[in-house]
Formats: sequence, structure tokens, C-alpha cells
Amino acid sequence: MKNLEKGLSLAIEAIMDELENTYGRDRAKEIVYKAGYNLGMKKGEKLKDKAHTPENAVNILLDSIFSFYETSVAEVIKREKGVEIAIRVKKCAFRRVLEDLGCTTPGVICRFMMGFIEGALNTMTGMKTKHRVYTSSISNMCVGSISLSKK
Repeated sequence: MKNLEKGLSLAIEAIMDELENTYGRDRAKEIVYKAGYNLGMKKGEKLKDKAHTPENAVNILLDSIFSFYETSVAEVIKREKGVEIAIRVKKCAFRRVLEDLGCTTPGVICRFMMGFIEGALNTMTGMKTKHRVYTSSISNMCVGSISLSKK
């Protein structure tokens, strides 16, 4: 499996470099986000019948991507028009790639997971979704939040 991960790391590195060199960093981030969002919408269609609440939808989605994106919910904050869920990302395949390359996080490739999560949850709940990632230097972990609000 280690050789497979190394091969995927090299492919991702080459694709990210080409996107940034061809389109610039901001446009590369948009492209990667859109690719993730579209894939997330497909995943959300498959999972939406299981989601009964926004919190339930987040847990179902995060459980479904556990093999490459291990998270734990730190806090759930209910608001009048929605909910915000603070999460810790303990294991992320993309973070490993970035660290192997000596890059800082979050990087352009992180926009893929942000788009994926937003696309899936938007489809699953019909709510406006925003996923933010904040880098933490504690134990090589990223922290972030997922906000879901009524449209």
C-alpha cells in the first residue's frame, strides 16, 4: 500500500503543479473545488435518504469518507437558522501528500475536500453549506467547521 500512496502522491503533485502553472493559484483552487463539489453532489445523492437532520447528515458523510479523512466532532453549535459543527481532522490523505512535499496546509488540494463536503451536504440537506479549514500545529491535525444554514 505504501507504493500506491507514493504513486498517488506523485500524481497529485504533478496535477497540482500543472494547474497552478497553467491557470494560477486562485483559478487552480476554483477548479479543484468544483471537481470536489461535483463529486460530493453525487455522493450526497446516494446518502440523502439516510440524513434526517443536519447533524446526522454530517456524521453519515464523515463516516463514509473515514478511510482517507478521519475526523471527530469537537462541538455542535445550534443556531436559529442552522447549525455549526466544529471538527478535528486527524488523518487526511491530502495532508500527508502536502507534508511529503514540504508544503504548508491548507493547500490548493484541500479545496477538493472542502468542495466535496459542501456539495454532498448541500445535496443531502438542501441547506447552504460552508466548510472552513484552519490549520493547527497541535499533533499534525487540522481543525475546521462545517456550517449548515437555511437558504
